[in-house]
Amino acid sequence: ERTEQVEVVWYDGADSPLARRTLTMEEIGDGLALERPEGAVWALVTVTDCRGSVERAAYTLDGPIGAFHRLIQLDERGSGRVADLELN
Repeated sequence: ERTEQVEVVWYDGADSPLARRTLTMEEIGDGLALERPEGAVWALVTVTDCRGSVERAAYTLDGPIGAFHRLIQLDERGSGRVADLELN
């Protein structure tokens, strides 16, 4: 199904949320890099589709590279293209 929104929440080592960012697929475009807040050690990515279904993925941010979350953008005909969300 077509993705409606993507939410990223960054957490510190005590599992307390530090920051939250909600994005549309239009904002992500062909790909987007988000800078993690200072002290963030992991991130939760929540993807909600047009039917309201939710998919979650957690990423450890223990290196300088961070993590990537791959999304598929569907056009009106149902053809897809890849867009990477970088969590730096």
